[in-house]
Amino acid sequence: KTFTATHLEAIARARHAAASIEAPVRIFPSEVSFAPDTKFRAFVLEASPTFALREACVEVRRAVDPEDAKKDRKTVEEDVTENYKPHLSLLYGNFNEELLKRVQDEVEPRIGASYLAQGFKAEELALVMTQGDDYQCWSEVARFPIEINRTKMLEAIKKQAGIEDPWWRKITRRLFGRDRG
Repeated sequence: KTFTATHLEAIARARHAAASIEAPVRIFPSEVSFAPDTKFRAFVLEASPTFALREACVEVRRAVDPEDAKKDRKTVEEDVTENYKPHLSLLYGNFNEELLKRVQDEVEPRIGASYLAQGFKAEELALVMTQGDDYQCWSEVARFPIEINRTKMLEAIKKQAGIEDPWWRKITRRLFGRDRG
């Protein structure tokens, strides 16, 4: 998600975003695609928009984008469901279709035969500073681990099951040694 902020504010937002994600997210590549004359999606590895990946996107958007933070969660979830196209950009720039097709013919079988075909786990959120349209000027600012957030996972279970607070307090006391929620 792209956003504008001061250096320290961007770091704080990214740290908050990483902490907002329930747990590391498994990403499953679905296909290789290309788009001639589309600079930032010239050649990409598309990813399946799994529930976990969409949920992580919602959390990141609400953590880094003040406009999304103002919206109710359901509105952001609906937008993500309709518009989120998860992918890994493998090549930036403006290229003709013939060249990109040759790259696809070379890369696609290699990805299919590699460990990537079974998916991989995203365990970090990277904050990258971009300046202008030239991707060669991008620089990584910080990385934040995506760790299992047991409290958040238990809160989601509680919400789904409609569990009453006394039971919740008993379980959290047993698990964490103190009240949560």
